[in-house]
Amino acid sequence: MLSIPLISIITPALNEEQDLPNLLNDLVDQTEKRFEVVVVDGKSEDHTKEKVMNFAKKLSVKFIVVEKRNVSFQRNTGAANASSDYLFFLDADTRLEKDCIKKIVKHTLKDGKLLYLPYIVPSRQTVFNRFIFKISVWGVVALNKMNKPYSFGPAIVIQKKLFERIGKFDEQAYVSEDHNLVIKAHKAGVKPTLLPDVSTIYSMRRFESEGMFKVMGQYAVFIIMTLFKGVIYKSSIEYKMGGQEHNKNKS
Repeated sequence: MLSIPLISIITPALNEEQDLPNLLNDLVDQTEKRFEVVVVDGKSEDHTKEKVMNFAKKLSVKFIVVEKRNVSFQRNTGAANASSDYLFFLDADTRLEKDCIKKIVKHTLKDGKLLYLPYIVPSRQTVFNRFIFKISVWGVVALNKMNKPYSFGPAIVIQKKLFERIGKFDEQAYVSEDHNLVIKAHKAGVKPTLLPDVSTIYSMRRFESEGMFKVMGQYAVFIIMTLFKGVIYKSSIEYKMGGQEHNKNKS
């Protein structure tokens, strides 16, 4: 690997011993190798650290433990410890196609835009899931065309200098901190560049553990609130974090 990576992949973690290794395996298999991985762990109570460090000989990995269990805080901590000019934020349960990093790096080197949004596809490829995700993607594309910035979720690529200039992730946000980051960039004069040629695989584990229609309803409420308020600081809807919340029913 180069001493200075072309992109830093930042992943917050909390009890992710089951799903995070899948993402790390995907990163090992990437056709583009010039990247680093920064995992910021909120003092997991399982074997997350051991699972991550098993990849230390295959990947350039930084494992940082913090006391505060807060997705935005953990992402901001990862960004502060990143070495590259571009940050790629991913959740621990995300999966990647083999040429994902290659395509992103190609975009950053070729056109040098400041903010990119890769598309999303569902981890479980049922007809219903594909339909719902196509509608969701279409909605995000339409909103951005209407000058109402919105993201596809946590898969965001952003120049580090811009990230710092617009104030990073809002650590007081309850949810929608990823959408709020795109909104803040837009207010600073930076529109997101959508990447239909780059797909990240969005985990369906929350839908499967909590119920498809329940989660869809929650997301619908959060979308409406975000469009009107920009960021959600509190909500009557409980939004659980951590791998243990979604994997405990697996057997």
